[in-house]
Amino acid sequence: MSESDDGVKPVTCTIKPPVNLQIGDTKTDTSRSGVSVVDITLPFGKTVNIEDITFKNYYTAFVTVRLLRRNPGQEAPAKWCTALRDLALMDNPHTEGGSQGYFSIHRTQMQVEPDHVVSVRLILRQPSSAWLTFNLEEIKIHPHVEPDPEREVSDWLSDLTLVDQHPDLEGLPDPQTVSSSIQQMWALTEVMQTNQTTASIGRFDVDGCYDINLLSLT
Repeated sequence: MSESDDGVKPVTCTIKPPVNLQIGDTKTDTSRSGVSVVDITLPFGKTVNIEDITFKNYYTAFVTVRLLRRNPGQEAPAKWCTALRDLALMDNPHTEGGSQGYFSIHRTQMQVEPDHVVSVRLILRQPSSAWLTFNLEEIKIHPHVEPDPEREVSDWLSDLTLVDQHPDLEGLPDPQTVSSSIQQMWALTEVMQTNQTTASIGRFDVDGCYDINLLSLT
């Protein structure tokens, strides 16, 4: 059994051979209606919440999905409902487009929630008489799995820790280079202050008198 894109294995189920519906007396009239039915039985005694139904087409023009659902906690019998009606699989029933393509029907495409499902019925239609047989192949049903809240929080914390450990320093100067430059500037300032000399101030006038000690003699 192959897994889905998110690693979920398909449900173990029994796929019955398609039953072709005929018009008129089946013994005397061999003309077909262009409709066949494929029944899929899920594990006995269990219900399944469906995530998607995948398959490969084989000249089926339209498919209708019906679900047999059971209400949880109730003794009422399961009821059939139509989840999706006449989904087009071929561009044109009379041409090859889409006749052998792969398809996936997700739960979000369905008209009802595909939960608590007991059985699935696929109704196939091919109105064109150009194709003698039509069917769906490689049918797989993947279960819907609710996300684990604790795992989501754990993943979030891991991402947060990773960011804290490896901050984005792109575009910023190297811290060691900046520290070295600051030390060099500080040392240069100290040298300048030590070697600074006091320039001759010439005559110094104090209250209209001259201090003889400050006179500049030439």
